[in-house]
Amino acid sequence: MEEIMPTLSNIGWQFDNSYARLPELMMSRVKPVKVQSPKLIVLNHKLSKELGLNFRS
Repeated sequence: MEEIMPTLSNIGWQFDNSYARLPELMMSRVKPVKVQSPKLIVLNHKLSKELGLNFRS
């Protein structure tokens, strides 16, 4: 799996966090929790292709 784990900056991800624009009544901001050893368990290749992502760069 490591060989297909490029950085987020070069996979083509153009994420728009639209939830951040919701009124405070409709969402809560939480800080992410660091994990010791994150790893990819499942990658949906078909969906990533539909989204225009490139995990092989």
